[in-house]
Amino acid sequence: MLTLRPSGEQPWGAQLGGWDRRSSWDNLGPAARSFSLNGTQDFLRAGPVPHQLGVQLSASSDSVLSVGLLARRHQLASGSAAASPRMAAARSVRVPPGAVQDAAAAAELSAQLQQVHTWDRFDVFRVAELTQGRPLYTVTLAIMDALGLLSGWKLDRRKVEAFLTAAEQAYGRANPYHNSRHAADVVHAAFLLLRSVRHPQFTKLEVLALLLAAVVHDVDHPGLTNDFLGKTDHPIAKAYGKGGCNEQHHLATAFSVLEQPGMDMLSGMSPAEADQVRHFVRTAVLCTDMAQHGKLANQLEEAKGIFAAASSKVPRAAASRVPLAPEQAGSSVTDNTSSRPASAPCTEAAAPQGASQAEAEGHARRVVLRAILHTADLSNPARPLPLGADWGHLVAREFFAQGDLERSMGVAVTPFCDRGTVVVATSQLKFISMFLRPQLSSMQGIVGDALMHDLLRHLALTEAYWKSQEAKAASGEKLDC
Repeated sequence: MLTLRPSGEQPWGAQLGGWDRRSSWDNLGPAARSFSLNGTQDFLRAGPVPHQLGVQLSASSDSVLSVGLLARRHQLASGSAAASPRMAAARSVRVPPGAVQDAAAAAELSAQLQQVHTWDRFDVFRVAELTQGRPLYTVTLAIMDALGLLSGWKLDRRKVEAFLTAAEQAYGRANPYHNSRHAADVVHAAFLLLRSVRHPQFTKLEVLALLLAAVVHDVDHPGLTNDFLGKTDHPIAKAYGKGGCNEQHHLATAFSVLEQPGMDMLSGMSPAEADQVRHFVRTAVLCTDMAQHGKLANQLEEAKGIFAAASSKVPRAAASRVPLAPEQAGSSVTDNTSSRPASAPCTEAAAPQGASQAEAEGHARRVVLRAILHTADLSNPARPLPLGADWGHLVAREFFAQGDLERSMGVAVTPFCDRGTVVVATSQLKFISMFLRPQLSSMQGIVGDALMHDLLRHLALTEAYWKSQEAKAASGEKLDC
């Protein structure tokens, strides 16, 4: 059996209580290597991943589950298990092979994955515990199954499974926040945001590109900010330059995995299609750099204008639509995978001068997809409590570890990384007010009303929690973390 957590790493749940930070650059390894991360080179040399990594599930266990397109969020919030009269036909989705170790875990995992179409009933922390540190593999396969991307299309399921296993292995650093659990959370959020979009239509190729970008967007994250890597002349900054060096490192790592034998999950596509996917992944991951936040917001406003101008026109017919939840029936995903111009880089503010209406809409569509990934990456404070607060405590621990390292190296401590001066509640409230709320506001009119209602409702509850923590800190009371 393959060991999917680095040697000595605590189980996911235990990381809430602390973690063991490796501070030696030697342990981090050279950034310019082709692909040798936390023992993953040995893993790659072992050959293709077997189709069944774990124990066989007994016939009595939930080895096959039905992930239906569940009722509206306000109906689910009432606690009723009854299906909506408008519920779409369910798509049968397997518990991913090797995701669980016994029948009891399989049954509980089935119950969790039945909520993959919901915002407030899905718990990625519990999925991580049930799968012993394989949430990214498990959640991504379940979602790809639900979207019909793994049957009768261009993807070889075994190569997808092998790629996801290796990608999760490459998230092996014991970071409290930037780990495969965060990646799984972003995949899930991106999936729900995508399904809720009213306009435009997306091709299967674009949907796959978005999910792939979400999978790899933080792979092999060192647990350190771009600014820190630059000011300390870290090997990652030396290899990629000081601008967006983390994001460039994630991409280099991801594409190295994708080139390994048995993991080339794009091999069933034409060269033009594979290039389109890779190019979108590159631009989308670069846009997760917070330095690109304002530029992406400007692009999104321009994209919304393009769609508004086109809204009075009769939509083109769509083929092979992927099933969507009833509340999101205005959005669609088609199987039109003809070659398209490469996506614009994150810094490009508009479609090319003189572009046709179709080209302008194509550019705007890709901007929306990049905005979905960025929103998903920021969205965890809008998760239901206690999850929305848990994410805040975890990112604070990672930042404080960087501050401790900066102090030990004799360099200036990044202000939000100084455990001696930072109040976690205050820093979280600033993040929400400066970044997440404006981002959600910019997605108004794109994201469906039901999902946006859920996001804002839970975000308000998380804000109330942090305000109570801030008040405790001001009065000298003991805090929750």
